[in-house]
Amino acid sequence: MGELFWNKVAGAVLATVLGVLAITELGHLLVPSHAAHELTAENTAYPVDWAALDSGQSAEVIEEGPTDYGLVLAAADVGAGERAARRCAACHTFDQGGSNGVGGRRSRQQSLAASVAQHSLAAKLAAAMALRA
Repeated sequence: MGELFWNKVAGAVLATVLGVLAITELGHLLVPSHAAHELTAENTAYPVDWAALDSGQSAEVIEEGPTDYGLVLAAADVGAGERAARRCAACHTFDQGGSNGVGGRRSRQQSLAASVAQHSLAAKLAAAMALRA
Protein backbone atom coordinates (compact mmCIF):
# COMPACT_ATOMS: atom_id res chain seq x y z
CA MET A 1 0.00 0.00 0.00
CA GLY A 2 1.24 3.39 -0.91
CA GLU A 3 1.22 6.36 1.38
CA LEU A 4 -1.83 7.87 -0.36
CA PHE A 5 -3.98 4.69 -0.36
CA TRP A 6 -6.37 5.80 2.38
CA ASN A 7 -6.69 9.23 0.78
CA LYS A 8 -7.85 7.50 -2.41
CA VAL A 9 -10.38 5.38 -0.47
CA ALA A 10 -11.76 8.47 1.29
CA GLY A 11 -11.95 10.32 -2.04
CA ALA A 12 -13.85 7.40 -3.63
CA VAL A 13 -16.33 7.30 -0.73
CA LEU A 14 -16.89 11.06 -0.84
CA ALA A 15 -17.29 10.99 -4.64
CA THR A 16 -19.89 8.21 -4.33
CA VAL A 17 -21.87 10.14 -1.71
CA LEU A 18 -21.67 13.31 -3.81
CA GLY A 19 -22.85 11.37 -6.89
CA VAL A 20 -25.85 9.91 -5.04
CA LEU A 21 -26.84 13.34 -3.74
CA ALA A 22 -26.50 14.87 -7.23
CA ILE A 23 -28.68 12.15 -8.79
CA THR A 24 -31.28 12.61 -6.05
CA GLU A 25 -31.43 16.36 -6.62
CA LEU A 26 -31.64 15.85 -10.38
CA GLY A 27 -34.58 13.52 -9.84
CA HIS A 28 -36.33 16.13 -7.70
CA LEU A 29 -35.82 18.73 -10.43
CA LEU A 30 -37.17 16.48 -13.18
CA VAL A 31 -40.16 15.11 -11.23
CA PRO A 32 -41.64 17.74 -8.95
CA SER A 33 -43.31 16.50 -5.81
CA HIS A 34 -46.29 18.25 -4.25
CA ALA A 35 -47.07 18.89 -0.64
CA ALA A 36 -50.41 17.62 0.64
CA HIS A 37 -52.01 21.07 0.41
CA GLU A 38 -50.92 21.41 -3.25
CA LEU A 39 -52.61 18.24 -4.51
CA THR A 40 -55.27 18.76 -7.16
CA ALA A 41 -57.06 16.55 -9.67
CA GLU A 42 -54.54 17.61 -12.34
CA ASN A 43 -51.39 16.50 -10.50
CA THR A 44 -52.49 13.16 -9.02
CA ALA A 45 -51.84 9.88 -10.76
CA TYR A 46 -55.22 8.31 -9.95
CA PRO A 47 -58.74 9.61 -9.30
CA VAL A 48 -59.32 10.82 -5.76
CA ASP A 49 -62.66 11.52 -4.07
CA TRP A 50 -61.77 15.02 -2.88
CA ALA A 51 -65.15 15.56 -1.18
CA ALA A 52 -64.57 12.59 1.10
CA LEU A 53 -61.08 13.84 1.98
CA ASP A 54 -62.30 17.36 2.71
CA SER A 55 -65.13 16.19 4.96
CA GLY A 56 -62.79 14.07 7.06
CA GLN A 57 -65.38 11.30 7.35
CA SER A 58 -64.24 7.73 7.08
CA ALA A 59 -66.03 5.25 4.89
CA GLU A 60 -68.89 3.46 6.59
CA VAL A 61 -68.27 -0.14 7.44
CA ILE A 62 -71.25 -2.29 6.57
CA GLU A 63 -71.59 -5.17 8.95
CA GLU A 64 -72.98 -8.30 7.40
CA GLY A 65 -74.61 -11.09 9.30
CA PRO A 66 -73.94 -14.77 8.82
CA THR A 67 -74.12 -16.10 5.28
CA ASP A 68 -77.40 -17.76 4.34
CA TYR A 69 -76.17 -20.74 2.33
CA GLY A 70 -79.73 -21.62 1.35
CA LEU A 71 -79.86 -18.45 -0.77
CA VAL A 72 -76.38 -19.09 -2.12
CA LEU A 73 -77.28 -22.61 -3.20
CA ALA A 74 -80.58 -21.46 -4.69
CA ALA A 75 -78.71 -19.00 -6.90
CA ALA A 76 -75.99 -21.52 -7.86
CA ASP A 77 -75.49 -22.35 -11.53
CA VAL A 78 -75.21 -26.10 -12.09
CA GLY A 79 -73.77 -25.59 -15.57
CA ALA A 80 -70.93 -23.47 -14.18
CA GLY A 81 -70.13 -26.18 -11.66
CA GLU A 82 -70.04 -28.83 -14.38
CA ARG A 83 -67.66 -26.68 -16.45
CA ALA A 84 -65.37 -26.24 -13.44
CA ALA A 85 -65.49 -30.00 -12.77
CA ARG A 86 -64.47 -30.70 -16.38
CA ARG A 87 -61.33 -28.63 -15.87
CA CYS A 88 -60.50 -30.65 -12.76
CA ALA A 89 -61.28 -33.93 -14.53
CA ALA A 90 -58.20 -33.47 -16.72
CA CYS A 91 -56.05 -34.51 -13.74
CA HIS A 92 -58.44 -35.90 -11.10
CA THR A 93 -61.22 -38.47 -11.05
CA PHE A 94 -64.40 -38.18 -9.03
CA ASP A 95 -64.94 -41.93 -8.64
CA GLN A 96 -64.64 -43.57 -5.24
CA GLY A 97 -61.27 -45.34 -5.30
CA GLY A 98 -60.64 -44.16 -8.86
CA SER A 99 -57.24 -44.36 -10.48
CA ASN A 100 -54.74 -41.53 -10.49
CA GLY A 101 -55.12 -39.05 -13.32
CA VAL A 102 -52.61 -37.22 -15.51
CA GLY A 103 -49.28 -36.79 -13.76
CA GLY A 104 -50.24 -39.21 -10.94
CA ARG A 105 -52.80 -36.80 -9.44
CA ARG A 106 -55.04 -38.37 -6.80
CA SER A 107 -58.78 -38.74 -7.07
CA ARG A 108 -60.81 -36.13 -5.21
CA GLN A 109 -61.83 -38.73 -2.59
CA GLN A 110 -58.16 -39.58 -1.96
CA SER A 111 -57.32 -35.87 -1.66
CA LEU A 112 -60.13 -35.25 0.81
CA ALA A 113 -59.27 -38.37 2.82
CA ALA A 114 -55.64 -37.25 3.04
CA SER A 115 -56.77 -33.82 4.22
CA VAL A 116 -59.01 -35.32 6.92
CA ALA A 117 -56.25 -37.72 8.01
CA GLN A 118 -53.78 -34.86 8.26
CA HIS A 119 -56.15 -32.85 10.45
CA SER A 120 -56.94 -35.80 12.71
CA LEU A 121 -53.19 -36.53 13.10
CA ALA A 122 -52.59 -32.88 13.97
CA ALA A 123 -55.36 -33.06 16.59
CA LYS A 124 -53.82 -36.22 18.12
CA LEU A 125 -50.38 -34.58 18.23
CA ALA A 126 -51.80 -31.44 19.82
CA ALA A 127 -53.58 -33.52 22.48
CA ALA A 128 -50.39 -35.49 23.17
CA MET A 129 -48.37 -32.30 23.51
CA ALA A 130 -50.98 -30.86 25.88
CA LEU A 131 -50.66 -33.95 28.11
CA ARG A 132 -46.86 -33.58 28.18
CA ALA A 133 -46.97 -29.94 29.24
